[in-house]
Amino acid sequence: MQWEIRPGVQRPVGRFGEWTGISRDRRDHSATTASAIQSADAVRKLAVDGVTASSELSPGFAAANLIDGDPAMPWNDASLSGAGAVLTFDLGEPVFLDTIVIHNYDNPRDPRSFKRNARVKEFDVEYHTEHGTMRLKATAPDTAAPFTVSINALHDGPLVIRVASVWPAEAVDDAPPFLELSVGEVEFFGSAITDEWMESAIREAKQTVAAFESEIATLTSALETAPPEAAQEMQDKLAIADAGLAEAVRSLLELEKRVTLINQSGANRP
Repeated sequence: MQWEIRPGVQRPVGRFGEWTGISRDRRDHSATTASAIQSADAVRKLAVDGVTASSELSPGFAAANLIDGDPAMPWNDASLSGAGAVLTFDLGEPVFLDTIVIHNYDNPRDPRSFKRNARVKEFDVEYHTEHGTMRLKATAPDTAAPFTVSINALHDGPLVIRVASVWPAEAVDDAPPFLELSVGEVEFFGSAITDEWMESAIREAKQTVAAFESEIATLTSALETAPPEAAQEMQDKLAIADAGLAEAVRSLLELEKRVTLINQSGANRP
Protein backbone atom coordinates (compact mmCIF):
# COMPACT_ATOMS: atom_id res chain seq x y z
CA MET A 1 0.00 0.00 0.00
CA GLN A 2 1.08 3.59 -0.63
CA TRP A 3 -0.04 6.82 1.02
CA GLU A 4 0.23 10.26 -0.48
CA ILE A 5 2.01 12.79 1.71
CA ARG A 6 0.78 16.33 1.20
CA PRO A 7 2.90 19.29 2.33
CA GLY A 8 2.82 19.54 6.11
CA VAL A 9 3.08 22.60 8.30
CA GLN A 10 6.65 23.91 8.11
CA ARG A 11 6.81 25.87 11.32
CA PRO A 12 9.52 25.68 14.01
CA VAL A 13 8.37 23.21 16.62
CA GLY A 14 10.54 24.43 19.49
CA ARG A 15 12.88 22.47 21.71
CA PHE A 16 11.78 19.02 22.86
CA GLY A 17 15.10 17.65 24.14
CA GLU A 18 17.37 15.02 22.71
CA TRP A 19 15.86 11.67 21.73
CA THR A 20 17.91 8.60 22.65
CA GLY A 21 15.35 5.95 21.66
CA ILE A 22 15.95 4.09 24.92
CA SER A 23 13.89 4.21 28.11
CA ARG A 24 12.21 7.52 27.36
CA ASP A 25 9.05 8.17 29.36
CA ARG A 26 5.62 7.97 27.80
CA ARG A 27 5.36 11.68 26.98
CA ASP A 28 6.95 11.09 23.57
CA HIS A 29 3.51 10.03 22.25
CA SER A 30 1.50 13.24 22.37
CA ALA A 31 -2.16 13.60 23.24
CA THR A 32 -2.74 14.89 19.73
CA THR A 33 -1.38 11.76 18.10
CA ALA A 34 -3.20 9.48 20.54
CA SER A 35 -6.49 11.27 19.89
CA ALA A 36 -6.08 10.89 16.15
CA ILE A 37 -5.20 7.24 16.53
CA GLN A 38 -8.15 6.43 18.77
CA SER A 39 -10.64 8.06 16.42
CA ALA A 40 -9.14 6.44 13.32
CA ASP A 41 -9.97 2.83 14.09
CA ALA A 42 -11.31 0.65 16.88
CA VAL A 43 -8.87 -1.26 19.06
CA ARG A 44 -9.11 -5.03 18.59
CA LYS A 45 -7.02 -8.15 19.11
CA LEU A 46 -4.22 -8.27 16.56
CA ALA A 47 -3.13 -11.35 14.64
CA VAL A 48 0.43 -12.55 15.24
CA ASP A 49 2.32 -14.11 12.33
CA GLY A 50 4.80 -16.02 14.48
CA VAL A 51 6.80 -16.27 17.69
CA THR A 52 10.15 -17.71 18.73
CA ALA A 53 11.62 -18.30 22.18
CA SER A 54 15.16 -18.49 23.48
CA SER A 55 14.42 -22.01 24.72
CA GLU A 56 11.60 -24.56 24.91
CA LEU A 57 11.07 -27.45 27.30
CA SER A 58 9.71 -29.76 24.59
CA PRO A 59 7.53 -29.65 21.46
CA GLY A 60 4.46 -29.83 23.68
CA PHE A 61 5.50 -26.61 25.42
CA ALA A 62 6.66 -24.71 22.33
CA ALA A 63 6.64 -20.95 21.80
CA ALA A 64 3.70 -21.35 19.42
CA ASN A 65 1.52 -22.02 22.48
CA LEU A 66 1.91 -18.34 23.39
CA ILE A 67 -0.32 -17.30 20.49
CA ASP A 68 -2.71 -20.26 20.15
CA GLY A 69 -5.60 -18.57 21.98
CA ASP A 70 -5.51 -21.04 24.89
CA PRO A 71 -3.86 -19.74 28.10
CA ALA A 72 -4.16 -23.25 29.59
CA MET A 73 -1.67 -24.53 26.97
CA PRO A 74 1.60 -22.81 27.98
CA TRP A 75 5.09 -22.21 26.73
CA ASN A 76 7.77 -23.46 29.13
CA ASP A 77 11.44 -22.59 28.98
CA ALA A 78 14.01 -25.40 29.06
CA SER A 79 14.05 -25.79 32.86
CA LEU A 80 15.95 -22.51 33.23
CA SER A 81 13.54 -20.82 35.66
CA GLY A 82 13.37 -17.83 33.34
CA ALA A 83 17.11 -17.14 33.11
CA GLY A 84 17.83 -15.36 29.82
CA ALA A 85 14.29 -15.86 28.55
CA VAL A 86 13.58 -13.91 25.35
CA LEU A 87 10.35 -14.03 23.33
CA THR A 88 10.25 -12.53 19.83
CA PHE A 89 6.92 -11.84 18.09
CA ASP A 90 6.20 -11.04 14.44
CA LEU A 91 3.09 -8.89 14.06
CA GLY A 92 3.37 -8.81 10.28
CA GLU A 93 2.41 -5.46 8.79
CA PRO A 94 2.85 -2.15 10.68
CA VAL A 95 0.21 -1.61 13.37
CA PHE A 96 -0.90 0.86 15.98
CA LEU A 97 -0.11 -1.11 19.14
CA ASP A 98 -2.31 -0.15 22.08
CA THR A 99 -1.61 -2.79 24.74
CA ILE A 100 0.04 -6.15 25.38
CA VAL A 101 -1.66 -8.64 27.70
CA ILE A 102 0.47 -11.37 29.30
CA HIS A 103 -1.02 -14.45 30.94
CA ASN A 104 1.15 -16.40 33.37
CA TYR A 105 0.22 -20.07 33.23
CA ASP A 106 -2.79 -20.86 35.40
CA ASN A 107 -4.56 -24.09 34.47
CA PRO A 108 -8.15 -24.01 35.80
CA ARG A 109 -8.07 -27.81 35.98
CA ASP A 110 -5.08 -27.70 38.34
CA PRO A 111 -5.22 -24.88 40.93
CA ARG A 112 -1.64 -25.65 41.95
CA SER A 113 -0.18 -24.92 38.50
CA PHE A 114 0.25 -21.18 38.99
CA LYS A 115 2.48 -21.35 42.08
CA ARG A 116 4.39 -24.48 41.05
CA ASN A 117 5.83 -22.75 37.96
CA ALA A 118 8.08 -19.70 37.82
CA ARG A 119 6.13 -16.58 36.78
CA VAL A 120 7.20 -13.45 34.89
CA LYS A 121 8.14 -10.62 37.26
CA GLU A 122 10.44 -7.94 35.78
CA PHE A 123 10.72 -7.65 32.01
CA ASP A 124 11.18 -5.18 29.21
CA VAL A 125 9.39 -4.79 25.90
CA GLU A 126 11.34 -3.71 22.81
CA TYR A 127 9.33 -2.24 19.94
CA HIS A 128 10.00 0.03 16.97
CA THR A 129 8.43 3.43 16.34
CA GLU A 130 9.20 6.46 14.18
CA HIS A 131 11.56 7.54 16.98
CA GLY A 132 13.60 4.36 16.72
CA THR A 133 13.84 1.40 19.06
CA MET A 134 11.92 1.81 22.33
CA ARG A 135 12.42 -0.25 25.48
CA LEU A 136 9.75 -0.17 28.14
CA LYS A 137 10.48 -1.73 31.53
CA ALA A 138 7.64 -3.23 33.59
CA THR A 139 7.00 -5.36 36.66
CA ALA A 140 4.16 -7.87 36.79
CA PRO A 141 2.38 -8.56 40.09
CA ASP A 142 2.40 -12.09 41.44
CA THR A 143 -1.19 -12.82 40.51
CA ALA A 144 -2.92 -15.32 38.25
CA ALA A 145 -4.87 -12.52 36.57
CA PRO A 146 -3.61 -11.38 33.15
CA PHE A 147 -1.61 -8.16 33.27
CA THR A 148 -1.57 -5.39 30.71
CA VAL A 149 1.28 -3.27 29.38
CA SER A 150 0.30 0.00 27.69
CA ILE A 151 2.27 0.82 24.52
CA ASN A 152 0.11 3.35 22.61
CA ALA A 153 2.44 3.71 19.62
CA LEU A 154 2.86 2.93 15.96
CA HIS A 155 4.99 -0.21 15.65
CA ASP A 156 6.74 -1.95 12.76
CA GLY A 157 9.21 -4.81 13.12
CA PRO A 158 9.94 -7.60 15.60
CA LEU A 159 8.60 -7.11 19.12
CA VAL A 160 10.81 -8.59 21.83
CA ILE A 161 9.97 -9.39 25.46
CA ARG A 162 13.03 -10.00 27.67
CA VAL A 163 12.47 -11.49 31.10
CA ALA A 164 14.76 -9.94 33.73
CA SER A 165 13.47 -11.76 36.81
CA VAL A 166 10.73 -14.18 37.87
CA TRP A 167 8.53 -14.96 40.82
CA PRO A 168 10.09 -18.28 41.90
CA ALA A 169 8.23 -21.56 41.67
CA GLU A 170 6.91 -22.87 44.98
CA ALA A 171 5.92 -26.19 46.46
CA VAL A 172 2.17 -26.53 46.91
CA ASP A 173 1.01 -28.98 49.55
CA ASP A 174 3.01 -32.14 48.81
CA ALA A 175 3.70 -31.21 45.16
CA PRO A 176 7.28 -29.99 44.47
CA PRO A 177 8.02 -26.86 42.40
CA PHE A 178 8.84 -27.09 38.71
CA LEU A 179 12.05 -25.72 37.22
CA GLU A 180 10.37 -23.95 34.32
CA LEU A 181 9.16 -20.43 33.60
CA SER A 182 5.64 -20.91 32.25
CA VAL A 183 3.61 -18.38 30.25
CA GLY A 184 0.12 -19.22 29.05
CA GLU A 185 -0.55 -16.59 26.39
CA VAL A 186 0.60 -13.22 25.05
CA GLU A 187 -2.02 -11.07 23.31
CA PHE A 188 -1.66 -7.83 21.37
CA PHE A 189 -4.40 -5.23 20.97
CA GLY A 190 -4.46 -2.30 18.58
CA SER A 191 -5.44 -1.32 15.06
CA ALA A 192 -4.34 -2.37 11.62
CA ILE A 193 -2.92 0.54 9.66
CA THR A 194 -4.92 1.05 6.48
CA ASP A 195 -5.11 3.92 3.98
CA GLU A 196 -8.29 5.15 5.70
CA TRP A 197 -6.70 4.81 9.15
CA MET A 198 -3.69 6.98 8.31
CA GLU A 199 -5.70 9.51 6.34
CA SER A 200 -8.05 9.96 9.31
CA ALA A 201 -5.16 10.32 11.78
CA ILE A 202 -3.39 12.91 9.64
CA ARG A 203 -6.63 14.79 8.95
CA GLU A 204 -7.38 15.13 12.67
CA ALA A 205 -3.79 16.17 13.41
CA LYS A 206 -4.06 18.92 10.77
CA GLN A 207 -7.36 20.08 12.27
CA THR A 208 -5.68 20.35 15.66
CA VAL A 209 -2.86 22.43 14.18
CA ALA A 210 -5.38 24.72 12.47
CA ALA A 211 -7.33 25.18 15.71
CA PHE A 212 -4.20 26.26 17.60
CA GLU A 213 -3.20 28.63 14.78
CA SER A 214 -6.65 30.22 14.86
CA GLU A 215 -6.48 30.62 18.64
CA ILE A 216 -3.03 32.21 18.41
CA ALA A 217 -4.20 34.65 15.73
CA THR A 218 -7.19 35.66 17.86
CA LEU A 219 -5.08 36.15 20.99
CA THR A 220 -2.39 38.08 19.11
CA SER A 221 -4.97 40.44 17.65
CA ALA A 222 -6.68 40.95 21.01
CA LEU A 223 -3.36 41.57 22.75
CA GLU A 224 -2.68 44.60 20.55
CA THR A 225 -5.61 46.48 22.08
CA ALA A 226 -5.75 44.84 25.52
CA PRO A 227 -5.55 47.10 28.60
CA PRO A 228 -2.39 46.68 30.70
CA GLU A 229 -4.22 44.81 33.47
CA ALA A 230 -5.33 42.12 30.99
CA ALA A 231 -2.17 41.92 28.91
CA GLN A 232 -0.24 39.54 31.17
CA GLU A 233 -3.08 37.02 31.32
CA MET A 234 -3.41 37.10 27.54
CA GLN A 235 0.34 36.65 27.12
CA ASP A 236 0.15 33.59 29.38
CA LYS A 237 -2.66 32.15 27.26
CA LEU A 238 -0.66 32.89 24.12
CA ALA A 239 2.36 31.04 25.52
CA ILE A 240 0.18 28.01 26.30
CA ALA A 241 -1.31 28.08 22.80
CA ASP A 242 2.17 28.38 21.25
CA ALA A 243 3.31 25.31 23.20
CA GLY A 244 0.18 23.43 22.14
CA LEU A 245 0.79 24.33 18.50
CA ALA A 246 4.40 23.17 18.69
CA GLU A 247 3.30 19.81 20.07
CA ALA A 248 0.51 19.48 17.49
CA VAL A 249 2.93 20.25 14.66
CA ARG A 250 5.37 17.71 16.00
CA SER A 251 2.62 15.08 16.11
CA LEU A 252 1.62 15.83 12.53
CA LEU A 253 5.20 15.60 11.31
CA GLU A 254 5.63 12.30 13.18
CA LEU A 255 2.58 10.87 11.43
CA GLU A 256 3.78 12.04 8.02
CA LYS A 257 7.24 10.63 8.71
CA ARG A 258 5.63 7.35 9.71
CA VAL A 259 3.80 7.21 6.38
CA THR A 260 7.16 7.46 4.62
CA LEU A 261 8.67 4.71 6.77
CA ILE A 262 5.68 2.41 6.25
CA ASN A 263 5.76 2.98 2.49
CA GLN A 264 9.47 2.17 2.45
CA SER A 265 8.88 -0.91 4.59
CA GLY A 266 6.12 -2.09 2.27
CA ALA A 267 8.31 -1.58 -0.77
CA ASN A 268 10.99 -3.77 0.80
CA ARG A 269 8.65 -6.62 1.75
CA PRO A 270 8.64 -9.71 -0.50
